[in-house]
Amino acid sequence: MATNIHNSGKKIKFDCVDTWKGSWEHNLSDEEIDTHMGTESLRWIMKNLKKKNLFKQFTKNIEPVKHIINPVKMESVKAARLYKDKSIDFIMIDGAHDGDNMYQDLKAWMPKLKKTGVMAGDDFQEKGVREGIKRYANEEGDFGMAFSSNLCPAWIRVDKTMKGKWGTPLL
Repeated sequence: MATNIHNSGKKIKFDCVDTWKGSWEHNLSDEEIDTHMGTESLRWIMKNLKKKNLFKQFTKNIEPVKHIINPVKMESVKAARLYKDKSIDFIMIDGAHDGDNMYQDLKAWMPKLKKTGVMAGDDFQEKGVREGIKRYANEEGDFGMAFSSNLCPAWIRVDKTMKGKWGTPLL
């Protein structure tokens, strides 16, 4: 995304919110990685990317576009408080995969989205992600969605006014 922002020549603020503490899979032993991670490339990545190195690896990865990215090193829900309501054009949620954290992310970030803004996320194959979205949709009303169809499907929130143009919710 940062490369595309840079290439566009537009002045776009690009904040990346994360704790860079990692999640459960960053604590697996090499033997557990061999058992639980399906592909050779994923096993290599997981063996070479440990919790203590996440932020260092991130800053190394963004070096060519670091002038575009503003890392916000904090928990997602707390970071949402830094932004005004209806001030953000695009929000990508790639947080914890349990239902409660997904729900809390939606509750915290949805008010920050402009009326014409886009919210998306990944890992829709994860039960907790689906549960959190469904809980939010049940409590807050319409939450139209569209999906990608890859191994780790992404979701995109569709504004109520776009209903019918993107399809119907699949929750």
